[in-house]
Amino acid sequence: MGCDIHLYTEVQSDDGTWRTTTEPVVADAGTEDEYTSLEATFRGRNYDLFAILAGVRNGRGFAGTDLGDPTVPISEPRGIADDASEQYRAESDRWGVDGHSHSYFTLTELLRHTWTESTTTHRMWVRRKKTASAMSQYLLSQGLDDPDKFAARMQEIFQSTGEDGYRYLENWEAEGCGRSSEGQGASGWRTIQWTTNHLESAGSSWSKFLVSLCSLAATYGLTNDQVRISFFFDN
Repeated sequence: MGCDIHLYTEVQSDDGTWRTTTEPVVADAGTEDEYTSLEATFRGRNYDLFAILAGVRNGRGFAGTDLGDPTVPISEPRGIADDASEQYRAESDRWGVDGHSHSYFTLTELLRHTWTESTTTHRMWVRRKKTASAMSQYLLSQGLDDPDKFAARMQEIFQSTGEDGYRYLENWEAEGCGRSSEGQGASGWRTIQWTTNHLESAGSSWSKFLVSLCSLAATYGLTNDQVRISFFFDN
């Protein structure tokens, strides 16, 4: 089964209480008390990010499939904040036991994380598709009809391009999957491994989200400690 994140941006009012921002709509920046002019929500399924935030799906996919080495998360799940907003608590209650690994971070904590120094090591199997057409002249000229040489080349590509490596799999009529204990090395499958820093692993959508949080704080005169994310996961 897949795992998804339920993430809510919370802001702290002058009286110290927290509330979630509303869904983003077109509005003038600086309206009195509705945080509606900036994108302050995040959606997306990225197991690398889930591992970084709370150790969820940390190097493991469905049924324990090996996706790489566990990385060190910003923090293990902290639970629901004592002063969590009513809106977040209501959503948590709605999910009940189907929601797990609750946690939260202020913008200060998110910006303090060593995004470009901390790393994630990924692993996967690759092989040419059984239904692939004849090798291109380029692949033949490079000797990449050999499974070991092909895997070595794909590892170089993933190490240098990160997620863009999947485009090469498609272009070269290849396929990739998480490693499991069954059939290792069989039918042309070979293991590759590459390393990215946390910022690369989290992806461009997450980078844009962090920028939006900074913009929200600046627009409404909030400190970075007055903006936070609260989140949980489902399976």
